Amino acid sequence: MNKQSQKQQKPELLMPAGNLEKLKTAFRYGADACYIGVPDFSLRYRENQIKESDIGKAIKYARRLNKKIYVTLNIYSHNDRIKNIIKHIKYLRKIKPDAIIFSDSGIYRLIKKYYPEAELHLSVQATATNYETVKFWRDLGVSRVILARELSLKEIAQIHKKVSDIELEAFVHGAMCMSYSGRCLLSNYLTGRDANCGDCAHTCRWNYKIKEYVLEEGKRRGEYFPIYENQHGMHILSSQDMCLIEHLKKIIKAGVISLKIEGRAKNVSYVATIARAYRKAIDDIFNGRRFDKELLKEVKTVSNRGFCTGFYFDKPTLEHHQTFANRSEGTHNFIGIVRKFDKKKMLVTVEVKGQIKLNDEIEILTPNKIIKQKINKLYNIGLKPIKIYHPGLKNPAIIKVNPLTNGIKVGDILRERIILN
Repeated sequence: MNKQSQKQQKPELLMPAGNLEKLKTAFRYGADACYIGVPDFSLRYRENQIKESDIGKAIKYARRLNKKIYVTLNIYSHNDRIKNIIKHIKYLRKIKPDAIIFSDSGIYRLIKKYYPEAELHLSVQATATNYETVKFWRDLGVSRVILARELSLKEIAQIHKKVSDIELEAFVHGAMCMSYSGRCLLSNYLTGRDANCGDCAHTCRWNYKIKEYVLEEGKRRGEYFPIYENQHGMHILSSQDMCLIEHLKKIIKAGVISLKIEGRAKNVSYVATIARAYRKAIDDIFNGRRFDKELLKEVKTVSNRGFCTGFYFDKPTLEHHQTFANRSEGTHNFIGIVRKFDKKKMLVTVEVKGQIKLNDEIEILTPNKIIKQKINKLYNIGLKPIKIYHPGLKNPAIIKVNPLTNGIKVGDILRERIILN
């Protein structure tokens, strides 16, 4: 380990978990902590499968691994939810998560009243953009601030210098919102689904139509916002995804101790791939190794909208905002999860998530390596040879793997490179 690494605290890799399987996958592939929350009180409503009882199970599971669970209670609540929020806080006090993530000052007050000893993390939704805001929450007992996505690396370093006695967390990967720190009213206005209560309709990703090709603000004559359409449609409000895997060393040096990944609505393949890549990138930094460019290729294997560095190094250009939300940049398809591995017969039982065909070239993603295989033998659950299998058939498929193959375990991810014609 080099001298610079010795002076720095190794940061936490914080992954999203929309259900218990994703949580277990995140930990298995390298996460130090996960953030989860029930749909009614966190900013993921429809895609979130976490129940209150699941939080207790998650905490017990994490404790066995010496890892952490942070519970999201970060909606901006209306009156009708207060009674249930109080009940939820009382439940959390019994099961004792490592921290509660909040944004609403009223919810902060309820937590202090009903769970006064709780560790508190300020949500990104609270829009902490300066050191005086960070000081304010520190003085109120908050131990960590999740910084607004709109901050530059320089501003983060300034905040750390001014308020060095509080933990700083920042997003380094995942979807970005067209609204300031995600505090959007567009979804509510167009659909009645309140983004600030966790029910965003992702209206910024929609395909809009317009009769003119340029926008010009009345008082700024000559300043144009170009509008164009391609085969995917017109998505003028949709931002590219954030990806900072190449720049983690600078972010850590600026004072960030928790590197956060967005994506509670993503599938287990995304969770495994991103956790694995960022785990290796962090470990490489603290082992004095250079950035492995293969990791950037790896994060591009899963679906994305194209990557940018957000606000870290400069204000995003128009190019970053004029991506196409329906476009998938992923290089691989997620085709299955290993549910059983018979080492004697070299048979892998697969929960099928995508089409699998005889003679396909596939990859098995494990926490430590990528195993390449050609499907020479494919069976149904009754061990009858078949040529093709797809998720609609519901039962698992069975794949015969190379006799020399080792290292396959339950929970590994199967994927296949997308072949473009």
